[in-house]
Amino acid sequence: MQQTTSPQAAKPEHRSGEIRPDPGSRVRPQPGGNVEDAIAPEQTRTLDQAAETAARTMFPGREIEVESYRDEKSGRFVYRVADKQSGHVIHQSPPDELLRFFASAREGQTGPLVQLKA
Repeated sequence: MQQTTSPQAAKPEHRSGEIRPDPGSRVRPQPGGNVEDAIAPEQTRTLDQAAETAARTMFPGREIEVESYRDEKSGRFVYRVADKQSGHVIHQSPPDELLRFFASAREGQTGPLVQLKA
């Protein structure tokens, strides 16, 4: 017995509330690049706004400052949340250990990925 599938059934279903990127805003990565190279400036602004909203949800009632930058050695975007009064960093993503890992992989270096402190 042969089953037939309609062309409609083969398409993935779009769920309501799902965010879909604008195909025109995509930037193709170059050979040897990484995912961050493929993010368009307007997408970076959207990510910064999402990070700000997430930080305010994680630390309600606390005066915070959200900073984002691209770590040159690892090529990764870093989001850092600091207490506005003290300047103390209360959250960072990705953590420094991962940034060192990504940087060493990028540079082809070997050595300890995590330094343990007493």
